[in-house]
Amino acid sequence: MLTLIFFSLLAILSFGGAVFLLGRRIVSVRFLNADEQKSKMTASPLFFDFVREDVIRPFEEFVASVARPAMLKLGEKFLRRFRILVLKVEALLHRLSDYFHGKRIAIKNGNGLSIQADNSKNAEFWGEMREFKNRLQNGESNKPEDNSKNNNLPG
Repeated sequence: MLTLIFFSLLAILSFGGAVFLLGRRIVSVRFLNADEQKSKMTASPLFFDFVREDVIRPFEEFVASVARPAMLKLGEKFLRRFRILVLKVEALLHRLSDYFHGKRIAIKNGNGLSIQADNSKNAEFWGEMREFKNRLQNGESNKPEDNSKNNNLPG
């Protein structure tokens, strides 16, 4: 309770001091004629002109020259690291997907051909595909059953 009274009293005194300073200035200007008022206003700059010139403009220059480039550099660095992380996660998910589909990562030899275990399902599939492709390139029929049926026909 004592703290509340102290800070309330401090706020009231601060407000009273501000009113006194502004009121004294207003009263002194009120009793001056128009020419004296204009000369007094031009002699001392307005408070907001002071704030604009001596506080805001240097702050804007600091932000434009130092803070903004630093923030952009940090943002670019963060985005690059985030992109690398996303690519690593994508590669991991791709390997996981291949694993679930029964595929295995092939070890490449110098010619770029895959070396896989003979007992894997992928090796059988790719072996059949290679044989089919070789038969097509050699001009053989793609249906071996048809050739055997044609040979068995009475002639």
